[in-house]
Amino acid sequence: MATDTLLRGLCVHLLWLVPLALLAGRFYWPKRVSWLVIVLITAGSSWVLDSKVEELRVEKPFAEYKRCSAANANRYWDGDECERHFVDFFAAYPNRRWMPGIICLLFFLPFYGVLRYAVDNMDKDGGNGMADSD
Repeated sequence: MATDTLLRGLCVHLLWLVPLALLAGRFYWPKRVSWLVIVLITAGSSWVLDSKVEELRVEKPFAEYKRCSAANANRYWDGDECERHFVDFFAAYPNRRWMPGIICLLFFLPFYGVLRYAVDNMDKDGGNGMADSD
């Protein structure tokens, strides 16, 4: 149980860190790291990490439901005594697992743009960050 929670937390944190690391690579090596590579790696890693999070989230409740159903298979009752769990948006649509990573990437893009603009202007202004007015 604790291992599942730890792995889910690690996957969620990696979901945020992968786009950030790729943007840092783009910042330091703009000619080596293209935007296409950033988007494709972010989408692919998001797909893998989100699938793992969903697998870890659903595995225990599904096993519990199967155990409960098997234990009550020969018994007659009016309703289903076993607890059912609802699925979330990404579990219902597994072909959209790339979206969380792209959303994280879109979240970091304004910060990347401001930092890139500041560094580019600092290089043009002679390193003091102030433009010459005369």
